[in-house]
Amino acid sequence: VTFTAQPAGANTNLTWYGWDFDLDGNWDLSGAGLGTVTSPPYPPGYHGVALTVSNAAAERASITNLNFIHVAPAVLYVSLLGSHQPPFTNWATAATNLDVARQLALGGTTIRITNGVYGISNTVVLDEAIILSGAGAQATILTPAVASGERRVIQMTDSNAVIEDLTVSNGYTTVFGGAGILMSAGTVRRCAVVKNWTSNNKHGGGIFITGGRVTDSLIQNNIAHLNGGGLYIDGAQAIVSHCRIIGNTSGMNAGYHGGGIQLNAGTVRNCLIVGNTCGSGGVGGGLRVDGGLLESSTIIGNRGGSAGGGVSASSPGTVTNSILYDNTLADGSTNNAGGTLSRYGYCCAPELTHDPLGTGHINGNPLFRLLGTGYGAARTGDDPRLNSGSPCIGAALRLPWMTDAIDLDGNVRVLGGTPDLGAYETLPTP
Repeated sequence: VTFTAQPAGANTNLTWYGWDFDLDGNWDLSGAGLGTVTSPPYPPGYHGVALTVSNAAAERASITNLNFIHVAPAVLYVSLLGSHQPPFTNWATAATNLDVARQLALGGTTIRITNGVYGISNTVVLDEAIILSGAGAQATILTPAVASGERRVIQMTDSNAVIEDLTVSNGYTTVFGGAGILMSAGTVRRCAVVKNWTSNNKHGGGIFITGGRVTDSLIQNNIAHLNGGGLYIDGAQAIVSHCRIIGNTSGMNAGYHGGGIQLNAGTVRNCLIVGNTCGSGGVGGGLRVDGGLLESSTIIGNRGGSAGGGVSASSPGTVTNSILYDNTLADGSTNNAGGTLSRYGYCCAPELTHDPLGTGHINGNPLFRLLGTGYGAARTGDDPRLNSGSPCIGAALRLPWMTDAIDLDGNVRVLGGTPDLGAYETLPTP
C-alpha cells in the first residue's frame, strides 16, 4: 500500500517522518524524504497506520488511523461448522454467518458457502464484483434470521456480482419489490428463489429485475401483492433464460396480473412456466407481456383471472416461438392466449388462427409426452417435451440468438435446420 503524507499549517517544510505500518509502536520507516512510502504487503483483514512528522522548527505532529486498510482475501469461506476466525480463509476457520463474511469481502472476492441454512440479519448487498457461491440449490439456503419485519434477502447493483448454486427463501418486503432478490445488474445462476413475498402494493414476489441476468434457476411459490408473483421484469437489458417458473401467485388483491411473470421490458427465453395464478380480476396467469420479448417458452397449467390464462400480451410486447396450452381462467373456462393476438407470432395456442405458412401459428394439440392435471398450484404430472409426432417440431422461426444456443434441457437448440416451438428441442429417435 502506498501512503502519502499531506502536511497542513503555517510551516509545512517537513524534515523527518516516522511510519508505523502495523501499530506495534516501532518505526518501520523513518528519516528525511519519506513523504510517500510503500508498506510491506498486508495480510487479509483490517489494518491501521501511524505517522509522526517534524518540521524545520522542530514542531512535531502525529496521527493514527485505525482500520484504515481493508484487505480482502480472494476467497472467503462460510460454514456452520467453522471456528469463525477472521479472515476466514479456509473451511476450518470459516465464518459461521454470511453477514460477517460480506463485511470483509471486497470486489473480486468469492464467498464460498457450504451446506446449511444461513439466517441473514441484513439484506446482503452486492454493490461490488463479489460472487456468492453455494454448494447447490438444495444444499445452501439463505433465509432471513427474523420472522417479521422488512427482510429482503439480496440486493444486486454491480454488473459483475454473481450469486450461484444456492436457495433464496422466505424474504419479505413492503419497499419497492423483490422480496427474494432486487437486482439492477449482475447474474443469478443455478439458484432456487422460493417462498418469498411482497406486501403493501409491491411487485415481484421472488425477483424484481431491471437489469442483469437470471439463468438456469427455479422460481417457485413466490407471492406478489400486485404484479409478477415470480418475477417483475422492467428493464430492456434484463434477461431471464432457461428457468422454471412454477406455482407463483400475483394479485393478493383482485385485479393484478402476471402470476408467474410481469414483463414490461427485457427478454424471457427458453423457460417453462407452469402452475402460476393471478388475481381473480387479473390477466396473464403465466405471464402478462406488456413490453419486451417472450421467446421459445412453454406455458401450461396456469390460471388467469379474467383473461389470458396462459399469456396476456399487449403492445409493444411480443410472444414468439412459444407453446401455450391447457391454461384456464378463474371461471374454469379454457384460455391460453389473451390480449392483442397480433402480438403473437409462430406460436401454438388454440385461440390463434392456424396459419403455419403465414403467421406461423398452430392451433392444434402440441402433443406433449405427458399432459398433467389441475391448474395453478394444484398442477402436477407434466412432461412438456414433445412427442415425435408433434406439429410443433420444426415449426419455429429461427432467430439469430439460436446459433450455438441450447434448450431448457441443455440440448442443442436447433436440430435439423429449423427449431421447435417451446422450451425443449426434440432429439432425433435413435
